[in-house]
Amino acid sequence: MKKRIPSKTANYADLINENGYYVDKTPFIEVLERISDKYVFFLRPRRFGKSLFLSVLEHYYGIQYTDKFDSLFGNYFIGQPGNTTPLKNKYLILRFDFSGIDTQTEKDIMRLFNEKLFIGFREFNYNYKLLTNEQISEITKKVIQVRYWDHFYQHLVLRALIQGFIY
Repeated sequence: MKKRIPSKTANYADLINENGYYVDKTPFIEVLERISDKYVFFLRPRRFGKSLFLSVLEHYYGIQYTDKFDSLFGNYFIGQPGNTTPLKNKYLILRFDFSGIDTQTEKDIMRLFNEKLFIGFREFNYNYKLLTNEQISEITKKVIQVRYWDHFYQHLVLRALIQGFIY
């Protein structure tokens, strides 16, 4: 079957399953595991494959992809004998996608941010069946409350600073 050139896909499994070209970045998984820094930043321009690489990491580390490992990674560096790491398919992945959030108004930002949080929790629950829908709703409400009070507190402190109540 002839390989196709992918267009605007950020899902690794879809790319592989649809026989798309993939430039093998899987050797970097081993490199990432050796980094002792607490945080790693992927600073690259738009359309440089950041989201696709995060999807590669999701499929490599996610427990829910254990049975698909060979079909997803068998033709690439990390899938070859001796190249896998002890952490492959060992984690529960909580994934958030904040793309597409309209930044025109603060109200829209907060509404869409909270929707994206709920979608992430819902997908997590679908993958692992650890939470009931009621628990997901409760978590989402608490996150919204924390964000509201954090926002309120910041404005309160800012107002107090401007009015000279805090030095």
